[in-house]
Amino acid sequence: MDTTPRWLAARYAKWAECQRTTWEQTRIISWWMVKTVDSKIRSPHDLMPFEWDEPPPAMVFDEESSKKFDQEADEFLKKVNPKAYEAYIKGKNANNS
Repeated sequence: MDTTPRWLAARYAKWAECQRTTWEQTRIISWWMVKTVDSKIRSPHDLMPFEWDEPPPAMVFDEESSKKFDQEADEFLKKVNPKAYEAYIKGKNANNS
């Protein structure tokens, strides 16, 4: 049997997907039963909110960290591909003026 990290990760992902499906089925069945007696519950999400129902929080960058990232990316491009860096800087300067 193959037990590489990739195989284990794929196996875990499939298991988690099956668990999620089971919880979703449970929520739907519970909602169908409860909605007959409680009119406040409009959707299954109102009955049992799960962590995967929430959208992931937006990433917020402050100006200082954005500038630092921009400078690091520029330095990396300069080392890796100097010709592309020159063209990039020309375009960046043209847009800033």
